[in-house]
Amino acid sequence: MTTLWDSLLTQESDSRDWLNPKNWGTPRWKTAIKRPTLSLPMRNAVASGHLPKQANWLDIGCGHAQDIERLPPEYNAVGFDPYYRPKFELLDTTYPVTSLIYVLNVIESDVDRDRTLQFAFSLCTKALVLAVRTDAKESGITSIGTYQKYYKRKEFVAYVQSQCPIGRVIDVGSGHVIVIK
Repeated sequence: MTTLWDSLLTQESDSRDWLNPKNWGTPRWKTAIKRPTLSLPMRNAVASGHLPKQANWLDIGCGHAQDIERLPPEYNAVGFDPYYRPKFELLDTTYPVTSLIYVLNVIESDVDRDRTLQFAFSLCTKALVLAVRTDAKESGITSIGTYQKYYKRKEFVAYVQSQCPIGRVIDVGSGHVIVIK
């Protein structure tokens, strides 16, 4: 049986190396923060009216997994993070909803960033929730050695449209979009 991973891997590489923290140019895991409440992008997505009312949800790059614990109960949410929750078996199936919350902006490699977005889109059957930083700062290496790419709002929407051409991109907040299949 061919899995989603198999089809992705045959496109550009023969392994999951792009998800292995040992192969990253920066310590991306250091950007995972602990929040006291559900993150603003997740709140915006749930309140938008563009998501299924009830669905399985995969949060990719979930960090400490606090968002998946705080989503409303009608969303059966699970989380994958290459550093904190490397449950690779979660990546072998599709989900009505997938999300990348503040993930794309910490990936220093353009190729890995594109691959991550395309892969997350391939795993969703109805909607992909995305969020990036739009702080109008210079992109680059931070004081703790991580990478931050800052987008302009229109630039981010255009980027998502270019990587998910069959999706309809809905802007639900500065740096927060939902891509509908």
